[in-house]
Amino acid sequence: MLKLNSYSSKVLPLYSGLSFLLFIFSCSSPNQKQDGQSIAEKQDTFPVYGPAGHTVPGFHLTNQDSDTTMSKNYRGKILIADFIFTRCATMCPLMTQRMTHVQKEFSDNPQIQIASFTVDPEYDSPEELKKYARNFSADSARWNFYTGSKPAIYELARKGFFLPVDQGDGGPEDFIHSSRFVLVDKQGRIRGYYDGMDSLAVDSLIRNVKRLLVIQ
Repeated sequence: MLKLNSYSSKVLPLYSGLSFLLFIFSCSSPNQKQDGQSIAEKQDTFPVYGPAGHTVPGFHLTNQDSDTTMSKNYRGKILIADFIFTRCATMCPLMTQRMTHVQKEFSDNPQIQIASFTVDPEYDSPEELKKYARNFSADSARWNFYTGSKPAIYELARKGFFLPVDQGDGGPEDFIHSSRFVLVDKQGRIRGYYDGMDSLAVDSLIRNVKRLLVIQ
């Protein structure tokens, strides 16, 4: 029979007690998985861009199906936005291709919407946008392309989405071209900017959209 000396008889109960406490602590760790997500992942730790209380302002524009759409259609939904134009032969095709990846990732979730605004509205009529959308298999139930007044679109880009920082009046010589995707939460707040030319940045966008779905 195994005999315990006096030292072991004192240490073993203490060791067992510490092990039990460690087990209890590990079970109540803040990183414990609940419903497939950790408590930390459920906390809203995203930055909010822009002045305090800023939300993307309303707009009244025409989409690729010639339907006049108002921004209220996006209330209560997560929005991913970018600014492109159909005659662009450099950044825009790659950006739009990246956006098709985002669309595919959330194809069965109506809470996720995509909006692409043309920065060349004089050329990009609804018909041109429809052809462009078709070329990239854009689903109009999830992804809309907008045209309208150039000053209105440019004011939305600059003062609504903060793209870019330089000033302009939306005139013929005023031209915005940004590669960034903008993530907007269900309350209309800007929660992130991502380089649409960078596949890793787009992957990060997708992960953050999934996090927003959990916390909002």
